[in-house]
Amino acid sequence: MQLLFHDWNERIHSECYRRNAFARVLNDRGEIVGIVNNYEYLSFNIGPTLMNWLERHDVEVYQRILEADRKSSDRLNGHGNAIAQVYNHIIMPLANQRDKYTQIRWGKADFRSRFGRS
Repeated sequence: MQLLFHDWNERIHSECYRRNAFARVLNDRGEIVGIVNNYEYLSFNIGPTLMNWLERHDVEVYQRILEADRKSSDRLNGHGNAIAQVYNHIIMPLANQRDKYTQIRWGKADFRSRFGRS
């Protein structure tokens, strides 16, 4: 069965972000025996644009991502799994100096406001 999606965010959310927030653990018979938040155990970066989208369209997944970083940060002595990135999907080598610094400053500020750490 092929699902139809309004846009790329809906598709990648369905196929990736939500599935990783609620990953199924199966036994040898293919039965679900648990649910794991994969974001607790893998490094990831999700930019401000997508995080804004998740916050508006699936707050449960958004909260699971933030929770996973908190848990990994506790486990890893303050070094959580979330990785900051520039604010927009800019091609940094092609940007001028001012835009590069702006993208980095905005990306870091958004990261701090969401994840509560640098």
